[in-house]
Amino acid sequence: PERKTVGMIVRSGEFALNVLEMEYLDAVYLCGRISGKRVKNKFKKAGLTPINARKIGAPAIKEASAVLECEVWKTVEAGDHVLFLGEVIEAYASEKFDEIWRVDEFKPIFHVGGRKFAGVGGEILAKEGK
Repeated sequence: PERKTVGMIVRSGEFALNVLEMEYLDAVYLCGRISGKRVKNKFKKAGLTPINARKIGAPAIKEASAVLECEVWKTVEAGDHVLFLGEVIEAYASEKFDEIWRVDEFKPIFHVGGRKFAGVGGEILAKEGK
């Protein structure tokens, strides 16, 4: 937990969870791979645009399809990681979704570990109950 971001979250008690799509995979990987302690402006290096969040002091990312602004509820030490559990105090999505998630258009990134990421393959419907 020597990352700059960890220290910033601990000090401020808040964070923004920015949901980016597959087109930003390399930027997301770069942001997770390098520490802000070694790079003056990680957002700029990754080609992302920081913007003011609506209710917290931490920045949101303009390119995000969705943003969850959170206050830290609990911190959990997990080996060489720290998990921040947050209470969502503000949530919003890109205007392109027009009040509903369009899963046929939404391609979020999920980090599996290391260089491995996964995505969503589209809409899947469950069978209706009897």
